[in-house]
Amino acid sequence: MKKLLIDCSFISTTNLNTGIQRVVRQVLENIYGICELSEYEVMEVVLENGILREISQNNNKSELDGNIKTKKGDVLLLLDSSWHLDTWASVMYVKSTGAMVIGVIYDLIPISHPQYCDEVLVKLFNEWFNQAIELIDAFITISKTVENDLKKYLENKYPDKVKSKFFDHFLLGSDFKSKKSDIQTIEINKSLISLYKKQNKSIYLIVCTLEPRKNHKYLLDVFDILWENNIDVTLNIVGKIGWKVDDLMLRIYNHKYYNTKLFHFGNLNDEELTYCYKNSKMLLFPSFIEGFGLPIIESLNNKLAVLASDIPIHREVGSQRIGYFDLQNKNDLVSQISKFEETGISESLQVPADFRWINWNESTELLFEKIKKFDKKFKPTKIKNLKKNKKSFKQSIKKIPILGWFLRWSYNLLRLNNIKHSVYIHQTLINTQQSQLKQQQILIDKLELKLTKRELEIISLQSSIDTKIAKQISYQSVSFQQRIDQFIFDTKIELKNEKL
Repeated sequence: MKKLLIDCSFISTTNLNTGIQRVVRQVLENIYGICELSEYEVMEVVLENGILREISQNNNKSELDGNIKTKKGDVLLLLDSSWHLDTWASVMYVKSTGAMVIGVIYDLIPISHPQYCDEVLVKLFNEWFNQAIELIDAFITISKTVENDLKKYLENKYPDKVKSKFFDHFLLGSDFKSKKSDIQTIEINKSLISLYKKQNKSIYLIVCTLEPRKNHKYLLDVFDILWENNIDVTLNIVGKIGWKVDDLMLRIYNHKYYNTKLFHFGNLNDEELTYCYKNSKMLLFPSFIEGFGLPIIESLNNKLAVLASDIPIHREVGSQRIGYFDLQNKNDLVSQISKFEETGISESLQVPADFRWINWNESTELLFEKIKKFDKKFKPTKIKNLKKNKKSFKQSIKKIPILGWFLRWSYNLLRLNNIKHSVYIHQTLINTQQSQLKQQQILIDKLELKLTKRELEIISLQSSIDTKIAKQISYQSVSFQQRIDQFIFDTKIELKNEKL
């Protein structure tokens, strides 16, 4: 039986359930049922120290293989975000056994738009592709747009090596709520319920990590204009805090409408996110660049209208089902929202009752079909044939007595020189890797310094938040005491009236 080995090197260390981690978890949740009657045995693996170690997140196996051996016909699927991990020695082993290696590419943002990413990530991502072009046999992306971008990038940078690679794409699913969770047993955040009950029905939603390319600044600028024009709208920002957004977070937390018309929820579970989708007026998605734009589909699947930035990937995913706005003109979105507040959301943007996007089971089936297609086409390097050729040469020269003896010795000397050259090449590679390790250590030291600075900023921000909370509690206490006094006064008046 063939093995379908799914890389879980990163998600095995984290409980994150956003972005790539959400995709990996959903594929794992569905792939076992899909492969049950196929020729593939699914195994979740961690790539480390040149080996593949089996783990159990979804398969519930009692016995796990600590050192999986691969063979021709097996497939390693690099589904997880592994560009910051040392996995290539394990990939090299898999490749050497004749198995196929497939990489899932979510986007090329660190390469195409490095200004939106951390410098360390940009460097790691570029280095990852330098290895990937050598060891990965096929690439599967999460959209046609990313597939086209990937082909163009690889053809420009590695024109000789890209010809032997396979390319395709699949679509992500939209039913992100885990099958294992029971919505009746999960309490929705009370602050969230309070927001949607107290506020008017004009709550606009944005769902994504707070990072530069998601363009929250544009949205805040738009809503500042709307609020200045006395348009009664609310902006609910849902997403964890990312990188390069210190100024943005200060702007949000210090905003005069924070927690009245401007809200931020950083860690909602799937049920709470569904609650937002079902109770908001519209999703706004102003990204500069995306690999797919999953919140667009999640919104449509929950019958929530969508307005998104006019970029190619949003046109691919949203098509005619959603509206678009110009990132170069803030007044475009201001005027559209103003019109919605006057006349309601236009019929063309309202989501039909029968709208349905593919679910995660269907998405995983698409991915599995691409894997099987590649597996049929794939032909590993036939090392054995090269050995046979060398053997036939040695046998042929034995037929010539004196000349044969001379040629055999010459042949052996040539082999010895080749071995020496190979040792030299390997030593050079070791020296290069040691140099790279030193550079990586320098990068790690820089990253640790950045983390230390970030921790100090968080402490400062926490202090500011604590001060605001204390003020708010004090204000609420005074207000509560006034209400009690008023209640006692009213009660005394009523009692006097009853006696009279």
